[in-house]
Amino acid sequence: MSLFVFRIGLRDLYSVSFVLDPIGAVLGMTYHQGGMDLELLRDGFEPPNEAILEEVKGLLGRYRFDPANLDVQVMVEHGRLAVDVTGQMIFGLRYDEEQYA
Repeated sequence: MSLFVFRIGLRDLYSVSFVLDPIGAVLGMTYHQGGMDLELLRDGFEPPNEAILEEVKGLLGRYRFDPANLDVQVMVEHGRLAVDVTGQMIFGLRYDEEQYA
């Protein structure tokens, strides 16, 4: 897959990259800001299944942080492990092999 990156604003504070398949069709885009990457899938595209249910099923479920009255649901969405933070959005997770190798 190839990647096109566009910068937005001063000092490259924000950028958007587009992910292309081998024939050049756009599969999605990633919005980069302050060290965070927000992945957006193009309508109609389903990424390959990365989360093997047997491997992640022990992580799935609801978690609670009482001092902030915060609930987080760990789930599989679009074939990836994801967290749904109450009052926010669903964040897809990626396993960082380099950090845990």
